[in-house]
Amino acid sequence: MNEEDNELTSKRTPKELEEFCLQYKDQVSELNLKAGLLREHQDYKFFIDEVWPLSRFCIEVFDENYQIQPVKGNQGFDAKVYRFGKFEFNIELAYPHDGSKRAAKARNLVKNEISGFEISSPSRLNEIRHNIVSVCEAKSKKDYSDCILLFNIVTGAVYEKQLLEFSGAMEEVENIVGSYNFRAKSVFLYFSPFRKVVEINA
Repeated sequence: MNEEDNELTSKRTPKELEEFCLQYKDQVSELNLKAGLLREHQDYKFFIDEVWPLSRFCIEVFDENYQIQPVKGNQGFDAKVYRFGKFEFNIELAYPHDGSKRAAKARNLVKNEISGFEISSPSRLNEIRHNIVSVCEAKSKKDYSDCILLFNIVTGAVYEKQLLEFSGAMEEVENIVGSYNFRAKSVFLYFSPFRKVVEINA
């Protein structure tokens, strides 16, 4: 395991993980991606897809007696959670998104040095509805009894004042996920970037 792997997968309290993520995010420049540095790109993808949303969720849900350790690989979970130094449970992160649109933005970044910026709207959640359903169907067939199952729902760039505008679409997502039976310790939705956490069927 290289030094950056150790950095990204270290055990931290929620506050420590949040501070690390903010610093790491600032350190990574678009030039790294444009230059086609594959290892750095993979590290940044792991950071953005897993470590960053984990940090956002954990700072909202866990106190400082907990430690979170992001895990790389295909082992069936994405983080280990400890309390007072003792292992408690895992977190499995589900990320429903439109992969083709995301890839197109990445290609645009590499080619044109910009990825484009637009303010999102509730229609964004409607666009990924089928992705959410597909992920729910797949996750409902697996055993996550030792995990918190966390759905990271990314709305795109928004203003904080748009929360009310998105409330109906977010409630629809809650109803979709809540209609499935998951074998998990608990199921949460995290709406990024609103930092809204919802426990399903609590």
